[in-house]
This record gives sequence, C-alpha cells and structure tokens, in this order.
Amino acid sequence: MRPPRAGLFTGCYDTSFGPMLLLENTDASVMGSYVHNDGELLGRVEGQALLFRWREKDTGVTGSGYFLPTARDAGAGGFGGAGGVIGRWGYGDSYDDGGGWNGTKLSSDPEGCR
Repeated sequence: MRPPRAGLFTGCYDTSFGPMLLLENTDASVMGSYVHNDGELLGRVEGQALLFRWREKDTGVTGSGYFLPTARDAGAGGFGGAGGVIGRWGYGDSYDDGGGWNGTKLSSDPEGCR
C-alpha cells in the first residue's frame, strides 16, 4: 500500500513542458506525470530539493532533474509558501545539461488537476 499523499510538492503545475501533476508521499518519494511526450517522473525529496528521474514514453528518452520550491510572494516566508518550482533537467545522469524546467503551482489538490 502506498503512503498517503502529503508534502510541499504535491499538486498541479503549469510548466515549461506543459501541465504537470506531482504526488509527494509521506516517505518523501514523489511520482508525477507531464504532458510533453507523455512524460513521467519518479524522485525523492532531499532537504528542500526534489531530485528525480524522468522518462518520455512517446520517445523513450530518459534523464534526471531537480526542482526547488518557489515562494508565492516575498511575504510568503520563502520555502514555506510554495507557489511553484524552479529547476533544471538533463539527459541520462546529468541534472542540468538540458536546460531549465520551471512551473507555477495551480493547485495543491491533485484531485483538481485536469
């Protein structure tokens, strides 16, 4: 049985690669999906970063990446008021040779993602 969903990264995002859904579990594991080339990611929260492996099912291309949470506004208290993610992605084992991957959190409720 999978641990219940919880955590800062859980939610729906509008990202540089289209809509994305992330589900963070109580054991710090994260799974997600994104529209671009029918992508999926699996990762783990380490400190304040989400480190992940991604795979595009349509192309078979794989890689690694990371996200850091961003604050909604200057008064949100930094990481405590996450309003999105900023990160990088890479091919294979590289976390950054592909470019930036950023997103705005649209909802913290994964049931509301469409």
